[in-house]
Amino acid sequence: MNFKIYFFIITLFFVSCSNSSEENSESETQTTNITITKEQFAQENMRYGQASFMKFTNEVNCNGNIVLQPIGIFEINPSVPGKIKNILVRTGQLVKKGQILFEISGNEIIEIQRGFAEAAGVLFRLESEYKRTKALYDDKIISEKDFMAKESEYKIAKANYSALKLKVYSMGLNTTEIEKGEFYNSYRIKSPVEGYISAINISNGKFAEQETSIAEIIDPTKFHLHLNIFEKDVSKIAVNQFIVFRLINNTKFEYNAKISFIGKTINPETKTISVFADLENTDFANLINNIYVEAKIITESDSAMAIPDEAIIYSEEEAFVLEFVTENETEIEFKKVKIEPGRKNNGYTEIIGNKIPEKILTSGTYNIIL
Repeated sequence: MNFKIYFFIITLFFVSCSNSSEENSESETQTTNITITKEQFAQENMRYGQASFMKFTNEVNCNGNIVLQPIGIFEINPSVPGKIKNILVRTGQLVKKGQILFEISGNEIIEIQRGFAEAAGVLFRLESEYKRTKALYDDKIISEKDFMAKESEYKIAKANYSALKLKVYSMGLNTTEIEKGEFYNSYRIKSPVEGYISAINISNGKFAEQETSIAEIIDPTKFHLHLNIFEKDVSKIAVNQFIVFRLINNTKFEYNAKISFIGKTINPETKTISVFADLENTDFANLINNIYVEAKIITESDSAMAIPDEAIIYSEEEAFVLEFVTENETEIEFKKVKIEPGRKNNGYTEIIGNKIPEKILTSGTYNIIL
């Protein structure tokens, strides 16, 4: 009997101690309030705020480059061979459509004008004879054979005149003046498009054949985006998805694009597929052909409650915010509230599942240790 009483007393003692320890531990856990002086609040530029709906996205990160579509490169060739008399532009210059680029002179230019003037005279004479012959044929005065011979002669002269006239037009010369015998000793090559001179391949005094590329013009509005997408991400990609990208030489500025075409072949070496996108609202003057870019494709987009990243205080792999409780003349009291952070975007963090207090400390938390 004495042993049983003794055992009961010992057991009761340990249970009492255990309960006391748990109560102390629970009391310590519940003590989550911290106090900040108003002086510290001002010095640390602390601010209050609250959660708000923010846009969050799921993205595929990739890289690639800016490339010109084939229709965006213009090779400048002489329409008629000749000697470069004057170069009126320089490499890198922005030129307008119709702006004079080169002046070319030479004997062939004069010969074409002479031939055109002679062809015009011959055509004028044969046209008159043709009309007179046709009238005689209609009146059955001459034979069909004589009429067809004159008609054939007239058509040959007209074809010769038209061919030479096209050559004169290609040089931008006034055909009416040339028909009067007023010849030009040179002609000018004009830009077919507004763009940038990317290359000049000739110098003054050089002779340029028709097949000679004397300059190259790039139309910057024909740039598009070429991206390399890894095989594992191909199923997430679709036409018309938006893209945000940065140039390797200017990572601070963002450009926008939209997917226009997805390739059908995976590169066996890189395990990537080509994706092309049209540029949107772009300052084309800053783009360079083949420049490297880093991009992210927006595959999904939604909104969620979020708070500034700076509002979150991390302690022992857990995340907290400080909820305003009360204040007096010298101090402000906050309560530590545990949260579960989610996605991050543009300086904000999504809050998962938790109801965020209405008034929390959103900035100036970097020196607070929980």
